[in-house]
Amino acid sequence: MVNVAFEARVFSGEGILFLKQRDVQNSWLLTLNGKPTTALKKCGDGMGEFRYVIPEGIIVDGENTLTLVGQIPTDDILFGDIRYSEESTRECFDLRQFALHVSHEVAGVQESIPARITIVDSKGELAEMFYASFEHVALRPGNLYTGTGHATAELPVGDYVVYASRGMEWSRAKVDLHLTAERPQTSVQTVELKLVHEVDTPGFVAADTHIHTLTHSGHGDASMDERQITLAGEGVELAIATDHNHNIDHRPTQKRMGLSAYYTPVVGNEVSTPIGHFNAFPLNSKDPVPLHESSDLKALLASMRSKGARTTILNHPRWPEGDKAPFNTIGLHSRTGFWKGPWASGCDVMELINSDIKEKDPLQLYRVWFSSMNKGDKVVSVGSSDSHKVGVVVGQGRTYVQSKISDVSRLDINECSDNIARGHSSVSMGMFADLTHEGKPVMGQLLGVDEGYRLPLNLELRFADPSWVDSERFIVFVNGQ
Repeated sequence: MVNVAFEARVFSGEGILFLKQRDVQNSWLLTLNGKPTTALKKCGDGMGEFRYVIPEGIIVDGENTLTLVGQIPTDDILFGDIRYSEESTRECFDLRQFALHVSHEVAGVQESIPARITIVDSKGELAEMFYASFEHVALRPGNLYTGTGHATAELPVGDYVVYASRGMEWSRAKVDLHLTAERPQTSVQTVELKLVHEVDTPGFVAADTHIHTLTHSGHGDASMDERQITLAGEGVELAIATDHNHNIDHRPTQKRMGLSAYYTPVVGNEVSTPIGHFNAFPLNSKDPVPLHESSDLKALLASMRSKGARTTILNHPRWPEGDKAPFNTIGLHSRTGFWKGPWASGCDVMELINSDIKEKDPLQLYRVWFSSMNKGDKVVSVGSSDSHKVGVVVGQGRTYVQSKISDVSRLDINECSDNIARGHSSVSMGMFADLTHEGKPVMGQLLGVDEGYRLPLNLELRFADPSWVDSERFIVFVNGQ
C-alpha cells in the first residue's frame, strides 16, 4: 500500500486526475480520500501519463490522499507527478461531438451494418475518443466497434481521417473529419461511411477457431458484450469460444444484444494443459470441462472426445517460446516430422496461423506441417486470431470452412466442425483461396486413382482479396517443396 498527498480545490462536476506511471502489469486499486475510485490502467515499461476521471464529491479542498493497493503484495511499479485538473474532460480537451453511420447497399437501399471504425489524427496516430455511446459499442484508443452501424463520440478540435472496415471480405471506407472550435460543443457532426462486399466465398463461411474473453479467460480486456460486437464488426461467421478450461456459450449474450443474424456461436474450450493448449469443439456448456491437468496426450484427447468434441486443434505449437513449447517438449525434428519422448499423435488439426503471435520465420510451422504429412500423418491446418483484446483483431487470422448452409445465423455446427477436422477449408490472413477439380471443391481431399480420379489432374485455383490488399503472386508447394 502506498499513500501520497496532493493539493486540489473543490469545484462543481467531475475532474481529471493526471498520473505518470510505468510497468503496471497487474491489478492496482486507486483510492482517493478513503473512497475506492478506479483501477490503474495497465501499461508497459515506458513512462507515460494517464488520466482518470474523478466523479464529483470525492476531491476535497486542500490536501487529498491518493492510495494505491496492489493485488500482488510483492509487485512494484513506478508512478508520480500527480496533478488534478479543475476542468471537466470536455472542457480540458475542448471536445466536439460527432456521429458515425456505417452502411451497405441491399436491393438499392442503404442498410446499417456492424463495423470497425479507426480514427487517426493529423500526425497519423490513433486518436483517443471520448464519451462514446456505450450501447453496442466497444471502444479502445483509436478504434471503435459498432454492433449497429451507429455510434456517437467526441474528439478534441482538429483534423482527422475516419476509416470503416469489416474484415477481409469488405471494402474500406475513408472520410476526412474536421472539428473546428467555431462549431458549438452541443452540435453534432455526422460522418457517413459506406462499405461494399467485395470478396464472395460461395460454399465457405469465415470461422475463427480461437477467441477469448476477459470475462472467462481472466486476461485480456474484451468483455462478453464487447466480444459479440467485435465478432459482428469483423465479419466472423462461425465463432468458436475457447476460453481457457471453460465451456462457454455466447448465444445468450449474442441474442440479448440483437446480433444473432451475423454469426453462429460454437461452445468450445482451449484445454490448457502442462504439455500444450488444445482447442476442442463442439462441447456442451453444461458439461464438466475436459481433463486438463494431465501430461498424457492420449488421455487428454480421449477426454475431449468423450465430451463431444468432433475437432481437436494443437494451438501455437511453438508458443510459449523455449523448452515449454509443445514441439520442443517432444523433441520434434522439423525436417523429418519424427519426435522422441512420451507423445502420442491424435490431434486432428494444427494451428498454422495465429495472428496474435509474431513468428520470426513465418514458414517454420509450414515446414513442420509438410514434414509431418510426408511422414504419413494426416494433420490438417487452421488459421485463427487468438484474440483476447478488443484491439487484437478477431478474425484477422481465420479459416474458411466449407458449409452447405449459407445462412450464417444457423450454420450446422457438426458439419462445420467435421469439415475443419477433415481439412475441407482454407486458411486466410487477408486473402481467400479455393482449389477445385471440374468445378467441385477438393480442399483437404485425397485425389488418388483409387478414388476415381484420372491423371493428369487439372485443378483450378481461385484467388480473391479486397481492394485494399495488394497481392502479387501465389506459390504452390508440392511435397513440401
